[in-house]
Amino acid sequence: MSVISCVFVPEGIAMAADSRITGARIVKDKERIINEKFTISDNGQKLFLLKDRIGISFTGNTMQNNQNIVDYLSDFSEKEITEDDNVDTVVDKLHQNLKAIDPNNTTIFFVGGYVGNEQRVYRVNAKEIYTWTSGKGKYGACWNGDIAHITNLINGKPKMEFDWNHMYLRDAIEFAEFIVDVNCKAQRFANGVATCGGPIDLLLITKDGARWIRHKILKP
Repeated sequence: MSVISCVFVPEGIAMAADSRITGARIVKDKERIINEKFTISDNGQKLFLLKDRIGISFTGNTMQNNQNIVDYLSDFSEKEITEDDNVDTVVDKLHQNLKAIDPNNTTIFFVGGYVGNEQRVYRVNAKEIYTWTSGKGKYGACWNGDIAHITNLINGKPKMEFDWNHMYLRDAIEFAEFIVDVNCKAQRFANGVATCGGPIDLLLITKDGARWIRHKILKP
């Protein structure tokens, strides 16, 4: 599984993702059938920059169209995305593509970018497109994956409150990382298999462009 986050504030969009890839196997123990999870790697890539301007992260199945997600998104970017596309049209194309190849709705994507000076943050899967932002003044944060621990912390009682309109860009970057980091650390100490972990990648997108804050390979 994974934990991915996206924090969108007036100055820009910060996206974060962990790096753990897990697998599962069926084990028969006497009279019981056990679905056993295990760690495959702590170097998986779950956060990407398409065409130097659109951020995309995923959680769920690491394979699509008989390819790993890295190769799938590379082919999708090369074959489907043109220089005239913006984040809105990319999301539409991704949704149509997933409807054809992922009928069981096994993978969820976050997509972030700009149309002119306006932010867009989407959740996309084979079933639907959901947007958190549709213009100025609509700011906040979203996260997905194996997220019970961080959700309980932020949305529990008392629920954490945020002044999104006055959260600055550096704060957004740190909060996006915090969401992923706390969830990974909580899993480390909790009973059960830690499905999140490894290095945290961080991507920043503003109306002026996009750049990696941290990338385990490109910007270690």
